[in-house]
Amino acid sequence: MATASDRVVTVFGGTGFLGRRIVRHLRLNGFYVRVGSRQPDRGHRLIGPDDPQLRSIKVDVGDQRSVIDALADAYGAVNAVSLYVERGLETFHSVHVESAQRIAAQAQRAGVKRLIHVSGIGADPRSQSLYIRKRGEGELAVREAFAEAILIRPAVMFGPDDAFLNAMLKLFKRLPFFPMFGKGQMRLQPVSLPQIKFERIDGVIHRGAASQLCCQQLGLLAEPVHPCSATNACELHCNISDTIRARGEDAARQTQLHSPSNPA
Repeated sequence: MATASDRVVTVFGGTGFLGRRIVRHLRLNGFYVRVGSRQPDRGHRLIGPDDPQLRSIKVDVGDQRSVIDALADAYGAVNAVSLYVERGLETFHSVHVESAQRIAAQAQRAGVKRLIHVSGIGADPRSQSLYIRKRGEGELAVREAFAEAILIRPAVMFGPDDAFLNAMLKLFKRLPFFPMFGKGQMRLQPVSLPQIKFERIDGVIHRGAASQLCCQQLGLLAEPVHPCSATNACELHCNISDTIRARGEDAARQTQLHSPSNPA
């Protein structure tokens, strides 16, 4: 069996808030990592200079040729691309549905063994929220293109350079009052980066879905998307690197990382 160092993992959105943490963890676990982003120079600044196991590459997830090149000879792939504000041609549909489907379809054609798709909390194609609805449609598109893809739905995460608490703190400093969203009844359970056990994400890459995907060992509350995966919130018993390493035809499972109440 090949070792981790013999395998390449492409991380789309590898310079983002979550993506670069995944990149660092995969690198520490011996994988060759391609850090995919539209601005590879940013990858150098955030993650450090290239070394034999870490390489920043320019990738436009909206361009099929670019995605194909990024996946060439890759063993695993992680789609950590996200969009929170629509701008011009960058819409929730283009990023969370079309680009997600493009990555999944090309990963399938390239023979990628493990695909992890990072979705969002409460993803639901029937939701009234455009963002949540497109996240849900994206999951369906990914599963149709790559049936064994692992879907992860993270809750709101915060850390030193996040776009959540830092944005709120800026508003606190400028405004005499702070608006309460959802009539003040919306409940969130944000999770701090130190609580997230990235080695559990490695398990998805090492062992595929051989292990039951549940979540408290990720440091996050979670419940299964399908009743067949578990009956209660429980633990992810594997490492993102373990799942990539294992071969086999394990049935993939979905994981939903969520807050106590679903805002969808």
